[in-house]
Amino acid sequence: MDRGPSKDALTEQMSVEIDIDTETKRMEALRRYQILDTPPDGNFDGITSLAAKLLKVPIALTTLVDTDRIWFKSRHGLKVEQIGRDPGLCASAILHGTPYVVENAEFDPRSLANPLVAGEFGLRFYAAVPLTTHDNYRLGTLCVLDTEPREIRTEDLEILTLLAGLVMDQMELRLASRAIAEKNAELAELNEEKNGFLAMAAHDLRNPLTTVMLLANLLDEQEVGPLNEAQAEMVSSVCDSSQVMLGLVNDYLEFSAVGLRQIHLEKSSTCLASLVDTCVKSQQAQAMQKGIRIEFEPPSQLSEISLDPARIRQALGNLIGNAIKFSPSGSLISVIVRSEGILAVIEVSDEGPGIPPGEYEFLFKPFSATSVQPTGGEKSTGLGLSIAKRLVESHAGEIGVRSEVGKGSTFFIKLPQNGVGSPS
Repeated sequence: MDRGPSKDALTEQMSVEIDIDTETKRMEALRRYQILDTPPDGNFDGITSLAAKLLKVPIALTTLVDTDRIWFKSRHGLKVEQIGRDPGLCASAILHGTPYVVENAEFDPRSLANPLVAGEFGLRFYAAVPLTTHDNYRLGTLCVLDTEPREIRTEDLEILTLLAGLVMDQMELRLASRAIAEKNAELAELNEEKNGFLAMAAHDLRNPLTTVMLLANLLDEQEVGPLNEAQAEMVSSVCDSSQVMLGLVNDYLEFSAVGLRQIHLEKSSTCLASLVDTCVKSQQAQAMQKGIRIEFEPPSQLSEISLDPARIRQALGNLIGNAIKFSPSGSLISVIVRSEGILAVIEVSDEGPGIPPGEYEFLFKPFSATSVQPTGGEKSTGLGLSIAKRLVESHAGEIGVRSEVGKGSTFFIKLPQNGVGSPS
């Protein structure tokens, strides 16, 4: 059963002399930890209870000395949550950088007039170790109390000192965790601002680029009159450069849309084979320009699955486009769709240079690139595969690669056939 002093006795304790400047800085340090009046914490409670058990005392406290009170962050064997600061044993204990021990308070001049000693509580034994910060401010104590006089051993003080260190470790961990959380929130806000600026800039660039492309194509097709050979060559270069720039801008826009935000899916029951066939056909013209063949043979059987067709087409388009970008002229890109247990699998295989194993980790990271170079000198933002990864994972799917240097690569998408994933 818990035993505690009366409220009157607890609010009347011995006074101590305190340097005002030091006390002001000490209070600033205490406020820094933001621990006063926080809810009970099992980590602190465990240390306090362990102190009582190891030193075989009925009462153990983790105290923090505030401006006008002593608040108990953790207490064992005492129901009171706080007491007045002046006068007080804990307030005296923090004035010392060493353990503060009263073995028999009835005969100790520091405590014999203390109400806890002279009153009904009958305090006789008190031992405390200051809770000291890394910059040498004493915030409170880890203390043990008894109503019987006792001698304290050197090993007891060592145990109490060790446990007080653990209490400070917990406080430092709380402080560090809060600092990390605040920094993460700050970085997230900055990242949102960066993404917003990226999206705005990309959006503002897309319209004039589209106009430039349209006008250049009209010139290239000689819709506004014939061109000589030099003019035709320059216009063709403008068309190609505009197409590359528009692709980069679209990648930036897409990344700002799906890079970090929750992706909204509009799922429907979809024949995956038909979706893949449509996607392959849309890439045939680009492949033919590089002299590359794309083959796709629809499977004989594959049930419809629930997915967002536009999002999966976008992800698959990135894989096929990547295969075209890194395949040599005259090579073959093979696309297959098959079942693998409860999964539907799409594979895009090429005959390109392959990817060194040590560079796999860069493939799906934004703005990252491997040492493998596009066969046609194509430009890349390094965003396509990271976007595809987000789109596939939003369907509770998996995207990955198998590759062998000199023999090509196979990128795959695995989707649950039961359609489980992010809500539409």
